Amino acid sequence: MLLSLLVLLSTACTSSTEYTLGYWHQRSDFDGKSRAGAAFFTIEDMGYIFGGGNGKNQRFKSMYSYDINKDFFTELFSETSTATMPSPRELATGFAVGGKGYITCGYDGVNPLNDTWEYTPSSNSWRRVDDFPGDIRYGALSFTIDNYAYVGCGYNDDGSLKDFYRYDPNQADGSHWTKIEGYGGSKRAMGMAFVINKVAYIVGGKNNNSDCKDMWKFDGTTWTRLRYITNDDDLVEGTDKSFNDDYTSIVRYGGIAFALNGKGYIGLGAAASGSYRSNYWIYDPTTDLWSNNDGDVTDFAGSTRINSVYFTNKAGNLGFVTTGGSGSSSFFDDTYQFSPDEYKEK
Repeated sequence: MLLSLLVLLSTACTSSTEYTLGYWHQRSDFDGKSRAGAAFFTIEDMGYIFGGGNGKNQRFKSMYSYDINKDFFTELFSETSTATMPSPRELATGFAVGGKGYITCGYDGVNPLNDTWEYTPSSNSWRRVDDFPGDIRYGALSFTIDNYAYVGCGYNDDGSLKDFYRYDPNQADGSHWTKIEGYGGSKRAMGMAFVINKVAYIVGGKNNNSDCKDMWKFDGTTWTRLRYITNDDDLVEGTDKSFNDDYTSIVRYGGIAFALNGKGYIGLGAAASGSYRSNYWIYDPTTDLWSNNDGDVTDFAGSTRINSVYFTNKAGNLGFVTTGGSGSSSFFDDTYQFSPDEYKEK
């Protein structure tokens, strides 16, 4: 047995086979119509998907659940449902807190929105709660820390926005939202956020036609600017300059963001210039540095896309991506599981 193990180790060490980090496993296709810009949230090991659009002047109000463990979609509300529920919209923002799911804001094809809705899984029902208190908007970002949710940024007819608000589900109706001060970063639409050890990290997005290169963290009390994501010497100071040589392909909007095994991951999306991203980058919060494994990361297995649905399992070691769009006429319904610690042969 020992001899067999030594032979196996020797073979592995001398093999010339090359691998890339991470593996994308295709899962069951999304059951509904192909779409982009759906709102989403996760409760336990169940992902929930609401709304979205398909570029044909059609916005959806259908809702689906995805059982991560069984790889199975279930339609919860159809397009013709007469239940009390949110109206059709795309680019709304979703979050889950206190065992319930929420969506807020979005775009109905004519106007940005500010209504907020609460979903109860046990009764499969919606109820309207306090409207989002900021300007009407879509393409906002959200994250949760402890028993609070935070929603901010986004854009409307007047341009991109940068204000943030906290949602407390334990307050009485009429008092759920509180404005949060202190964010000194860029206005940004379709940015991304992930949370590691109760600290939220804000990255990406675009401000009108420019990529957002600043990155911030928030611990529920204090906002802190992190290293700029750029190789532009005019934007970085001191030791920042030694860490930004390959950072130009990190910036993006409408991408995906995971927190897996204590690291942050961003992928897909597009640069403000219009180029779509298939790569992903890994963020280490202990060093404030991004890595792409020297370029040896496994590109996304499907078509490049923006405004996909993405979530993680309860254990925080697997990511999932479904739907999304490319341009004004290509929309997707394929689903993938991302396993960060597996390798793919080149």
